Amino acid sequence: MPVLSAILDIIVPGRAKLKQLARENRRLEMFLRAIPWEYCGWNRIGTQAVSPGFARMIGATSIDTVMDVQKFLTPDDAAALDGLYAHLAEYGEPFQLETRLPEDGKGGGRTLRLIGKRGQLPGMASDEVFDVIWLQDITQDSEQMSDVSEVLKTTESREKKWRDVLNALPFPLWLRNPDLDIEWCNKTYTDVLGEASASIVAEQQELPTTIIGKKGNKGERGSRTLARRALAGHDIQTERRHLVVDGKRRFVEVSEVAGMTGYAYDITALEEMEAQLKHHIATHHGVLEQLRTATAVFDGDMRLQFYNTAYEQLWDLDGKWLNAKPKLSEILDRFRENRKLPEQADFKKYRQHWLKLFSSLLEPYEEMLYLPDGTALRMTVVPHPMGGLIITYEDVTSRLELETSYNTLVAVQKETLDNLNEGLAVFGGDGCLKLWNPKFGTLWGLPPESLEGAPHITKLAEQFAPHFAPETWEKDKETIIQNGLERGIKSGRLRLANGTILEYTVLPLPDGNILNSYFDVTDEAMVENALLEKNAALEETERMKLDFLANVSYQLRTPLNAITGFAEILDQEYFGTLNERQKEYTEGVISAAKRLADLIDDILDLSTIEAGYLELTPAEMSVYALVHDIEDLAMEWGRKHNIHITTKCPKNIGQITADERRLKQVLMKLVSNAIAFSPDGGRIEIAAKKYSKEGHIAITVSDTGTGIAKEDMENIFSPFEKAKYSKHRRSGAGLGLSIVKRIVDLHGGDVKIESELGKGTAVTLLLPLAAATEEEKEKPQKKPVKKAVKKPAKK
Repeated sequence: MPVLSAILDIIVPGRAKLKQLARENRRLEMFLRAIPWEYCGWNRIGTQAVSPGFARMIGATSIDTVMDVQKFLTPDDAAALDGLYAHLAEYGEPFQLETRLPEDGKGGGRTLRLIGKRGQLPGMASDEVFDVIWLQDITQDSEQMSDVSEVLKTTESREKKWRDVLNALPFPLWLRNPDLDIEWCNKTYTDVLGEASASIVAEQQELPTTIIGKKGNKGERGSRTLARRALAGHDIQTERRHLVVDGKRRFVEVSEVAGMTGYAYDITALEEMEAQLKHHIATHHGVLEQLRTATAVFDGDMRLQFYNTAYEQLWDLDGKWLNAKPKLSEILDRFRENRKLPEQADFKKYRQHWLKLFSSLLEPYEEMLYLPDGTALRMTVVPHPMGGLIITYEDVTSRLELETSYNTLVAVQKETLDNLNEGLAVFGGDGCLKLWNPKFGTLWGLPPESLEGAPHITKLAEQFAPHFAPETWEKDKETIIQNGLERGIKSGRLRLANGTILEYTVLPLPDGNILNSYFDVTDEAMVENALLEKNAALEETERMKLDFLANVSYQLRTPLNAITGFAEILDQEYFGTLNERQKEYTEGVISAAKRLADLIDDILDLSTIEAGYLELTPAEMSVYALVHDIEDLAMEWGRKHNIHITTKCPKNIGQITADERRLKQVLMKLVSNAIAFSPDGGRIEIAAKKYSKEGHIAITVSDTGTGIAKEDMENIFSPFEKAKYSKHRRSGAGLGLSIVKRIVDLHGGDVKIESELGKGTAVTLLLPLAAATEEEKEKPQKKPVKKAVKKPAKK
C-alpha cells in the first residue's frame, strides 16, 4: 500500500501537468492561428514547426525544408532566400524579403512578404532554438502601394512642374508652414538674397523690405508680421514696400495669404505709370482750369472730382463746399435752391434722369439751358473714359444776341458797301462775278444789267477796253484777268486813257472767293508825286548836313589831340611842379578834352550810321564773356564814383553772332549813363538771359539812379535829346542812347527802356542769336535825325 500510494503520488501530478500542457498548447495553437501570417521553422535537430496554411499560400502540398520554399520562388528570390536563411541559422540575423510568385505557378502571381526571425528564450539550449520564416500575403497591399506609388510619381511630377513654374516667376514667392516659417522659396527669392534655398529656409531669411515712411527691423517687421495678420484675419494682407534689388531701389507690393504663401510683386513700373497718370491728370486739370468754359468732372460714384474757376463763378458756389466733393444730386439741389436751373414740373424725375446718365450715357450730347435770370447755356455732357461724366457749360447768351442781330448787321453792311467810294467786286473760284457794289459799275461805266448773270472775268475785261490806251491794253487786260483768277494779296495801279489813275487791291477771302477793290486815286497820286519830290530834296539836305557834321568833327580832332597832349604833359609835371590850382586846371582841361573827344567819336559814329557807311563785323562770341568783360572794364570806374557794379549771367547762356567791339561800345555807353545818373552809393546790375522770344538774348543794364520822366521817354533815342531832370554833373551831350539804338538796330535787335522817376532805369538790349539780315541793317538808315543840328545851334 505504501508503494502504490507513492506511485499514485507521482502519476497523479504528472497527469495534471500533462493536461495543463495540453491546454497551454491548444491556447498557443489558437493564438498562432489568429495571427494573419503563416509560419514555418526548424530547430538545430531538425524539428519542424509549420502552420497549416504555409504550404497552401505558396502553392505547395507540403513543406519539409527551406528548399521546398525556394523552388516556388523566382530564381533571384530563391537565391536571396537561401543566403538570408543561412545567415539567420548561423548568426541569428533577421531578414525581410518581398517576392512575387510566378504567374504560371500554383502561387498565382501573388506577392508575399517573408520575414526571418529566431525564436529563443533566455537559458534555452541551442538545439531548442527555432529559426522561423513568417509568411504574409501582401498582394492587395502591394497593388495598393503600386497605385499609391503611381499617384506619388504623378504628384511629384506635378509638384516639380509647379515648382518649375514658380521658379520661373519674375517675382519672389515663398511658402510657409503653420508656424509661419519659410519652408520653400522660388529662384527669384534666392536671387534677390544671393543665398541658396536651403540656407534661406534654415536661417529663415525674410526679404529685406522696408515699409514706406518707417524704420526698424526690416525682416521681422515686414513679411512675417504681415503673415501673422493674414493668419489672424483668415484673408490676404497686402502692403507696399521698398526692396533693393541689384543695387536699385524697387517698389514692391508684398502679399501674404493666410498661413500658406507670400509673394512680392514689383510694381515700380506701375508706380511710375500711376505717377505719370497723376501728372497727366494734373496737367489736364491745369488746362481745364485755364478754360473760360465752366467744367466739372464727376467720378463713377457721382462725386465731384474737379471743377474750374469758371464753374465756381458761373454757378456762384462756395469753393470750400465744392472741395468737399459733393454728389451731383446735392449740387442739383443747390442749383434749385439758388434758382439756377430751368423750371422743372417734376424735379425728382429731372434729378433721376441725371443720375441715370452715369450708367446709360455712351456718346456725348448737348442741350441748351435757359435759366430764370435770362442766361442761356450750352451744356455738353461727355462720358469719362475712367467712369463718370464730364460736364461743360458755355455761356452763349451774347452769342444768341449776336445771332439775333445778324440779319440786321448784314443789311447794314450791304447798305455800307453800296455807299462806299471804292468799287468792289467779288469773283468766285471759277472766275465768275459773284458780288459787286454800284460804285464798281460807275468806275468802269457799266450799266447794272451788264453785271447780272455772273459774267466771267474774261468777258468782263472786254467791256473795260474802251477805257485804256491801245498800246497798254494787252498788259492791262492781263492784269485785270489775273486779279479775278489768282488768289494772293497784291495791289497796284492802272492808268486809264483819260488820265484817271485807279488803285486796285486783291484779297483772297476765307470762303475761296477773291475780292477786287478799285479806287480813284488820281488826286492822291498827284499829291504823292509832289511829296516824293520834296522828300528827295529833304534827303539831299540831310545828307549834306551829315557830311558837314562829319567833316567838322574830323577837323576838330587834330587841335583837340594837341590840347590833350599838352595838358597831359603839364599834368605829368614834365616841366616843373604845379601848384594845387594849376593841377586842378590841367585835370579840368584833360577831362573836358576827353568829353569832347567822346562827343566827336559819337558824332562820327552817328553820322556814319545815318549815312549807311557803318559795317558790322559779326562773329560768334560768348555772352557770358561779354558781360564779364564789361564788368571788368567798368569796375574801377564804378569804384571811383562809389557805385557798386554786379553781374547776373548763367555760364551756359550760349553764344550770339554779333560785332563784339560795337556791342562792348553799346554796353559801355549804357554803363556810363548809369554811372552818370546814379548817386554815390548806388547800384548797377548787368544781367543777361535768354529772352522768351525764340532766338533772342536779353542783356539788361539797370541802375538805382534818378530815372526818366514819362514825358521824356518818347524822344529818348533822338540825338542831343536829354531829359528835363538830367542836369547831373556827369551828364553827356545826349548822343549815347541814340548810338545804342542804331547799333542794336543794325544787329536786327531792339532796345527797351523801363524807368520810374526817382527809382532808377533799366535798359534792355534784345539781340538775335544770328547775324542781322540786310533788311534789318537798313532799318536805322530810314529814320530821320532832325534834331542832330538843332541842339548844337542853341549852345
